[in-house]
This record gives sequence, C-alpha cells and structure tokens, in this order.
Amino acid sequence: MERLRDLLEKIEQPLLFSSRDDYRHLPLVRDLETTILTLLDRLADQINASPIGAELSVTANQITDNLQNLFKKFDTHSPARKREIIQESMQLLNELKILTSAELAREDAAGRAGVDRFPETNAPLRTDPIR
Repeated sequence: MERLRDLLEKIEQPLLFSSRDDYRHLPLVRDLETTILTLLDRLADQINASPIGAELSVTANQITDNLQNLFKKFDTHSPARKREIIQESMQLLNELKILTSAELAREDAAGRAGVDRFPETNAPLRTDPIR
C-alpha cells in the first residue's frame, strides 16, 4: 500500500503545477478531475488503514470528502472556478498534512529504519575497467 505522504504529494504536485505563474499552466493540464479523484480514493483507503486514531480519521475523511466534492465535474468549470477550487484544495491539503503529521512522521521513521536494515559488507569495490 502506498504511503500517506506519497499520496499527498501526488495530489499536490499537479495542483502546484497548475497554479504556478498565476495559473498559466492550468490550460495545459488535462484530466485533472479524474487524476485527483482517483488519488483521493486511494488516500481515503490509506487513511482508513493507518493508525492515526478514530477521531483524527473521521476528520481526515471529512477533508478527503470535501476535496472529492470540489473535484467532481472540475473539468467542466470555468477557468476562474478552477482557480478557486485549486486554492481551496491546497488549503484542505495543508490541513490534512497538519492533521496527519504524527502518521507522516511515523512513516518517515519506518522508512529510515528500513534503510538501516541493509547488510554491511567489507568487500572492496571493483576498480578494474569493465570490458
């Protein structure tokens, strides 16, 4: 299963790209609605599977539901409304990051611990040219 942090970043990246340079890139982005809604479904699954606590999980799911509602029919909206939706979405994502910060820290710690599990070796590096 994907990490919570990875999913949040995958949602955030196209929004940041779209909003860059006063939304100059927004017309270049295609199928943002489908992409974000798919990622939000995966995010909801991850939130429900993570140990962030029942109360936090309810709030995180409410934020995710709000994001899903914003992106329903996104592709049919006017450019001005799309800008508003992206701005609201970025605020909601920031709230979600704050809310899940303990879980994000736990994921990071687990990732660092996984790096430490690689066995050490004293074998010399090969220095002769490969032919």
